[in-house]
Amino acid sequence: MDLSRPSITVVTVSLNAAADLPLTIESVLGQTYPQIEYLVVDGLSHDATYDVLARYVGRIDRIVPYEDGGIYAAMNFAARAASGEYVLFLNAGDRFYGADAVESMVERLRGDPDIFFGDHVYVEGRVEQHMPAADFGWLRGRLLHGRIDRDWHLRFPCHQATFTRSALLRELGYDTRYAICADHEFLLRASDAGARMQYVDEIVAHYVAGGFSGAQGPLIH
Repeated sequence: MDLSRPSITVVTVSLNAAADLPLTIESVLGQTYPQIEYLVVDGLSHDATYDVLARYVGRIDRIVPYEDGGIYAAMNFAARAASGEYVLFLNAGDRFYGADAVESMVERLRGDPDIFFGDHVYVEGRVEQHMPAADFGWLRGRLLHGRIDRDWHLRFPCHQATFTRSALLRELGYDTRYAICADHEFLLRASDAGARMQYVDEIVAHYVAGGFSGAQGPLIH
């Protein structure tokens, strides 16, 4: 183990996602970065999820059944269970952009950020669109000055492309009062609390349309 490089916990939170899990799992297990812990937190699925997970026993570090109170409660639970210095959430159906996605991000770290993030590719059917994240200081300043257009949320770092210091996430947590976009609210709150944030010009993940927040577009705008 290279102690000069951070350990990463990748978490997949799932619920009745048997059809989508294999792509995500293979994407994580295929990463070239050696210091990855992989957790799957499942909300007591009643489809074939556990048959899928059984095929990966010994390769997934931990499979944790959890009767949660929603996606963000499950993510908070996962953060408490993570042993890596940083945690990234990759939903069932999402996948890393390439086998070296994590390694490429870590290699470009400067200093000691609390949160570092990159771009993602948004996948809707057969259409893929590169979605560059904004520098967070610029984005936050734009929001504070009311310069918010209809698609402002698309410039936010998505959690599939965001590595957060586990201790910070355990301290601040996602606010489960928000049904959607609690990950966005967390980033704003962390920034206000003085978290050091770094944007890395790398594509981290494919983010597949159809997630809960994506399905609630009218509530986001």
